[in-house]
Amino acid sequence: MLLVIMAVAMMAKTDRLAQLINKLNESWRRDAKKAVKYLMRLLAKGVKTEAAITKIQQRYPNLSTLPELQPALVEAAAYAYGIVPSVLTKAQVKLMGEQLAGKWDESGMTLSEKLHGVGVKMRGAIVSTLQEQMRRNKTWTEAARALYDGYGDDSQNVYNGGKDIISRQDLPKYLQKVRLATGNDLQALAEQRQAIDKINRLGRNGAPNKALQAAYNELMEAVQKGNEKAVEVAINEQSRYVAERITRTEMARAWADGFIAKMKKDADIVAVKFKLSSRHPGFDICDMYAKADMYGLGAGIYPKDKLPPLPVHPHCLCRYVEVIEGEVDMQQQRDQVREAGDKWLNSLSESRRAQVLGRKGLKAWETGEDWQGYMHGYDGLREVESRLRKIQLYKLPDIGNEVTNNKYHSSKDIVREFTTKRIRNSKYDMRVSEHVNLKPKMFADLESQLNQAVRRMSINSLERFPQIIICDDNDLVGALGAYIAKDNKLFVNSLILDKKKHKAYLATVKEPLSKYRIATLVHELYHWKDAIEYERKYGKITNQTDYAEAISFQHKASVDKLITKGYNINEISGYASIMYRKRKYDEVMTEYRTLRLLAGGIENADKNDSQNS
Repeated sequence: MLLVIMAVAMMAKTDRLAQLINKLNESWRRDAKKAVKYLMRLLAKGVKTEAAITKIQQRYPNLSTLPELQPALVEAAAYAYGIVPSVLTKAQVKLMGEQLAGKWDESGMTLSEKLHGVGVKMRGAIVSTLQEQMRRNKTWTEAARALYDGYGDDSQNVYNGGKDIISRQDLPKYLQKVRLATGNDLQALAEQRQAIDKINRLGRNGAPNKALQAAYNELMEAVQKGNEKAVEVAINEQSRYVAERITRTEMARAWADGFIAKMKKDADIVAVKFKLSSRHPGFDICDMYAKADMYGLGAGIYPKDKLPPLPVHPHCLCRYVEVIEGEVDMQQQRDQVREAGDKWLNSLSESRRAQVLGRKGLKAWETGEDWQGYMHGYDGLREVESRLRKIQLYKLPDIGNEVTNNKYHSSKDIVREFTTKRIRNSKYDMRVSEHVNLKPKMFADLESQLNQAVRRMSINSLERFPQIIICDDNDLVGALGAYIAKDNKLFVNSLILDKKKHKAYLATVKEPLSKYRIATLVHELYHWKDAIEYERKYGKITNQTDYAEAISFQHKASVDKLITKGYNINEISGYASIMYRKRKYDEVMTEYRTLRLLAGGIENADKNDSQNS
């Protein structure tokens, strides 16, 4: 099922950023665990805190310099652009890395400057953690010593009130100090609780010094283990937060850079939808961006030059999704930012409004002030620039060596023979003629057009999808495309893969369908759908001429019904008018369906077709 395939592919694409981030974080955590153990050994040997941290930074420099981050930024940007990073040349990787290391946020800092700051913050976090733990160490050591010494004179074997007595009533207070010194490690607390229970029991019943000393030693050992665990957790957590914050934020921005670079080069992308991350941590301004209809194009849909900049906040993994021409009526665009924000806020509970506006902002908004001056994290909607402005990114077609003979028989009864080779890195069964110099941009354009056509036509299975053969103009005797049902082959003229030449050609035609670049593929894929349905009813197609006559006859009733209802065939296209005169009714209906689908936005052309049948 193509829907399943596409859903998995989309999920893989949208989760790719999270996968890249997790890969970086896991690598960092492995090194951090080793570093903490090494630090504890140094401190146990009496090495001073500052000197121990310096040794850690020397032995594990990657923890603060994050050398894997910059190449990962290139990967993220490439995937967002729609290409596999492995096809990038060394020169492209180098240039992209340099561009993505540049400034992008209001801090005005480069990546290297930010990474230097990471090292400083990590060192500060570790120092403050160790200082806090040393304070706790002193507390629990004093408390534990007082517990032991408070049971009386060393010459006594039983509890007798002693000289430096801790009363029975005060005993829980001292034990609580010891327990709190460790933190919240459950295993350590369980071991401490056992030791504390033993001390309590010995204290109640009167205890010989040896038994009390054994219980005291057990407590000291349990607390020490918990103390080490607390240091490990605290250092790891605080340092990891610093590392993961910059990793997530910089990776999210690189992903946005790749998407924006692609969006600006693709005229078929007319708008952008703001999508919440599946890992969206909590309710915030991102919820508004995803749900408010600020430009009359639908919830979360923005014109290309009026976007919420990404990332919206630290750790933000929300994303942009392309909106293709025809999926939304751009003529409905209007600025209703304030009204849409008001409507969204009115849909919330008071506590939620306060969460995004603050109490002061909520009061101001309730008295009629503009929410844009108070919304937490709001930075306006604007044209967002990509740092990848100096590079063209297209995946190279991987063309195999095996040669296949092909033949095209035109409607003018002209036969062309040529050889083709398979393109191995496309999800479609795709071949290219020996006469076509298939450039990466052309290959990317064909895949993009096919993806759009498949999505717009709701084709839900790649099973029995036609073989796509890219030909030159001479191979196809001037046709832009052709579907041969007997062989299940869809021939594509490479002319439609050159945007400038194709647009120039379509401008001379002046047909209703001329403004839709995917019209040729949609037209031929309707022929393919007809053939699939025909085979389902009558069996395999073995004679192209017989099939052409049969399918034309099938569509005659639909064409007659259109005419009876007053539909002017000439309004479809000049080609449809010519085909009607030639009694090729399947071509007439295919042009009609193509126009209804592309000009009708989300309207289902197949439904219209069935209603006319």
